[in-house]
Amino acid sequence: MDSIGADPRETKNDAPVRRGMTVMQLRTALYIACGLLMSASLGFLALSGWFEQRKHTLSGVPTNHFAVNDNGRLFWVHRGGGPVNERPQVPMTAEQYRRWEENDRSGNFWGGSGVLCFFGTCGIAVWLKMAGSGRTGASVG
Repeated sequence: MDSIGADPRETKNDAPVRRGMTVMQLRTALYIACGLLMSASLGFLALSGWFEQRKHTLSGVPTNHFAVNDNGRLFWVHRGGGPVNERPQVPMTAEQYRRWEENDRSGNFWGGSGVLCFFGTCGIAVWLKMAGSGRTGASVG
């Protein structure tokens, strides 16, 4: 045995990477992390969609419309079309606008978290693919 504690009879996939962890153990841990990150990503994106639906329901703003705060004047308008000032404007209360903003912030936070988890999943998947199944600890560790 050498200083790391590796048995010279071990196969290449069982070669220790560091502190007694083998390549197969590391690969298994990364697959588990990849699955957990993907699950978190889907859950966070679903939560973001729920907040998106909730902001329309609680604020009274119909779907395909959005709330506007124009120097303290609160109203909602239809998405698309010309400038906001030229579209039909429907007034809303401060409480309705507060609910819109609160749920919009929450939805954006959870949506952004879901996207970050997805990128983390992609990064791990690419790293595992680049490491290859036949490579030893030199490319993985």
